[in-house]
Amino acid sequence: MRVTGVKNRWRWVLPAGLVGLVALALLASPAGGAKKKPKRLPDLVVKHAELDAPVDRYAFANERPRIVFSDRTKNMGTATAIPSRNRFYLGRTLKGPYLLGPWRNVPELLPHESNKGSGETNANLKAWPYEDIGAYDPSVCADTRPRRVRERNEKNNCFELKKRFSVIQRTWTGTVDGTAHPYNESGITETWGGDVTYTFDRPAADTGGAFFYRLEDATLTYSISGADSQGCTYSGGPAILYLHGAEPGSMLFLDTTIPMYSASGTLGSSGLHYTITVHCPGDPHPSTQNGPIIHDEDFLFSAAGLNRIKPKFGFRSLKGNWTSTINWPITYTYDLHAE
Repeated sequence: MRVTGVKNRWRWVLPAGLVGLVALALLASPAGGAKKKPKRLPDLVVKHAELDAPVDRYAFANERPRIVFSDRTKNMGTATAIPSRNRFYLGRTLKGPYLLGPWRNVPELLPHESNKGSGETNANLKAWPYEDIGAYDPSVCADTRPRRVRERNEKNNCFELKKRFSVIQRTWTGTVDGTAHPYNESGITETWGGDVTYTFDRPAADTGGAFFYRLEDATLTYSISGADSQGCTYSGGPAILYLHGAEPGSMLFLDTTIPMYSASGTLGSSGLHYTITVHCPGDPHPSTQNGPIIHDEDFLFSAAGLNRIKPKFGFRSLKGNWTSTINWPITYTYDLHAE
């Protein structure tokens, strides 16, 4: 390449070989700069989905669930979609990891054609183990694994349901223990301990994340000993009290979405009691009274507020130890396990 100048006028002179290459490039390019047309591809999208069963949106761990879902899937692409499969998923987050639910077959869909259908649990869906206890985000996705359809967009296949779905335990069993100093007398000690069972009662709402368990059984051993500041001695027990059946005020509440819990257990109106003998100085005749003396006859009471559960998934134990000072010092200890 060289530049020549005549007076004040300049021009560029290209070598002959370079001129030829430019001409070939112009001849090879499409006329008018026309763009290549994109390839026609299908695009499967779940436009709507519902969980038809269970309506209360939960399943028990270690028990094979019956799940029914329905959906409407549309081919939003420009080419026919070959037959595919939709599946119901439970995600620990919106991005997974996922538990696999039932599926349904979707027929061939022409461009802009829709298909409605439902899927239901079959023998291939196994029970979810205790490790899967927790609250999940449900969704229904088109063209699930193994993927069969090459799509224009592979990231718009899923429809996310608004309400959660939980995998929960049917029963909580374990031990409760306690110590109290009735009447704020540090010299008197009342103790109790034993076994309790809480059984699933009902969901708190249809949100799929809150549940009540009722007290089914409690076998408790009570005793009391010591003397008060006036020199009166207290003695009683050990006495075994057996409570069977629901008792108002005895309930375990579980929220799987946070997750958190609260628990209470009381003899309440059961009429169960044991005999306490009281000897006071200068009184030759001992008196008796019914025990337990503890406030409201509670044998289990979790701390007020949020009793958080960790880990968020797969939790199988609820443990606690705290002291209430509402009327007099009462220490509650409990250790419950999923069964």
